[in-house]
Parts: sequence; structure tokens; C-alpha cells
Amino acid sequence: SDMDNAGTDANVHLMIFGDKGDTGKLMMDTSTDNFQRASKDTFSKTGAKNVGKISHIVVGHDEANLGPSWHVQQITVFNLATGETVTFNADCWIAKDKAPHYSSEITLSPVGADPIKQCQYQVTVRTSDVRWAGTDATVSCRIVGDKGKTGMKELENGSFDRNSEDVFTFRSIDVGTITGFEIGHGGGGVGSDWHLSNVKVANIDRPEANPVFFFHDDWCKEDVYVNLKPETSGGATCRYNIAVHTSDKRFAGTDSTVTCRLIGEKGESKMLTLENSANNFERARIDEFVVKTENIGKLKGLDIGIDGKGMGASWHLNMV
Repeated sequence: SDMDNAGTDANVHLMIFGDKGDTGKLMMDTSTDNFQRASKDTFSKTGAKNVGKISHIVVGHDEANLGPSWHVQQITVFNLATGETVTFNADCWIAKDKAPHYSSEITLSPVGADPIKQCQYQVTVRTSDVRWAGTDATVSCRIVGDKGKTGMKELENGSFDRNSEDVFTFRSIDVGTITGFEIGHGGGGVGSDWHLSNVKVANIDRPEANPVFFFHDDWCKEDVYVNLKPETSGGATCRYNIAVHTSDKRFAGTDSTVTCRLIGEKGESKMLTLENSANNFERARIDEFVVKTENIGKLKGLDIGIDGKGMGASWHLNMV
């Protein structure tokens, strides 16, 4: 755009979506000083995937360097394979600290088309409780649904430490009913291999929809993205995610062993010991456990208790 401080020195990327898929992240860079005020930059990406009829684009930057905020006027995409030219009007800031989006990435629909429906997703990633499970690599993911899929999203500022849980919230296109999830990392650093336990995805804009769980329980190698399917309840066994909330009261925590039994419409589970390497069941703490047991159908109840051993065995439970 032709306005004060419109240009950027950040690293700009573009993703193009169509009826045959998407290009993935394309970096927009040439040898010239791109994205300056009132400038027009042209890029050729001859090796990019042919996405067919273009439906929308995602454009953004990495917020790097001094003054990364960027005011975009318009983007035109020409498909060399089909001859289709599609124009996208933006006329807005792309920046985490500027209205109207307060984001370093935006989704644009073609001129004359209805805006792409978007929603807010919350992605909860649990790293396994095994030796060397954590990673310092950059982890990225994509949500897949019956109405499309999001672009590949970097999960920024996560720790991905052993037996840790990282929660990310981002806005993207509404993919409808969630049917799959892709996740992986690009490596880098010492010990980049990562042992992923499970992922929980929730559409915050549709609180009536239950979160969708994806289990991996395996290593994620460098540059190998795994395609996960939702956990279903149709088999003889299934996994349950149990979140235990210890109360925020004096001496609420316990060092006792905590066990529980799940009660469902098809019967009861065996007695399950709730433990991992963390210091569980401390005051005001939420501990989550993934257990695998026989499929007992729709849950109707739960028995939970302690063995009464250890110093300060008494326990004040808030909720499960």
C-alpha cells in the first residue's frame, strides 16, 4: 500500500488453495528489496503444485526484523497451468499488533466471492513420558475436515518437553467436521526426534462440538509428517483421556496412589492406576492421563480413590 510504514522486512509467505489441494508454504523473496511502500513485487513459483481452480489464499510473515508490520493492498495469482488469474483485495495490516486481524497471517477470498468461513481452533499437544521424548525443533500441524483443510501452521512458543502439554490457539478456515490431523517437525538442533503422545483439537466457536482426540504414541522423525485419524469408540478397546483437578485448598494434595474405575453402558473397566513421571495431585493442579482399556460404551460414572499411603495421604478432589 501507499501509506506510512506500509512496507516490511519480514519474511513473507503465501499458500494457495484450490479444488486439487494446496501449494504448501511458498516463500516470497527475490534478490531485490521486496515489499516496500507503494511497490509491486512479482514472483514465479514454477515448481509449485497445480491446485486447480483457486478458492482462497493464506498470506503472512514471520514478524522478523525491524518493523515487520505490513499493509497489503492487493494480491494477484496467475496459474501458469490453467491460465486462471485471480485477484484478492486485502487493504489491511498483517501484524500481530494491528487491527483489524491482530495476526501475522490472514485468509483472503477472490474478488466477488463470499468470504471464507473461519473459526478459532485450540490444539493441545501432549509429549510422551518416555526418555528423550522432547524436542527443540519447530513443530507444525494441519487440521483436516470434510470441508477442506487448514494451511500448515507452525506451533510457536511450545516447550514440547517430556510429559508436557502445550496449548495453541489460532484462527483458520472452518474445515467442518474434523476427520484428520497432520503433524511433524523440520528437525534442527541436538536430539530433534520427538515422541508424540496425543493431540486434542477443539473448535472454540462451536462449543457444542466435542473435542477430537488423535493418538500417536510413537516417534516423529525429522521432515516426516504423520497423518492421524480420530480416536473412535467402535473397537473392542479404546483410549480415554482423564483430567483430574485437585482442589485449591490448603493441604489438598496427596502422595497416595490414585486409582479409578470407569463405568459405562456396556460395563466397567478394570481398576486403573493414574500415574506418570510428574509430581501428580498437588494443590490446584490438573493432571491428565491417557488410559487404554476395554470399550465400555458411553460413560455413566466413575469410581476414584486413594490407597491412603505416604505422608499427607488425605486428598481434596475438585473434579474429574
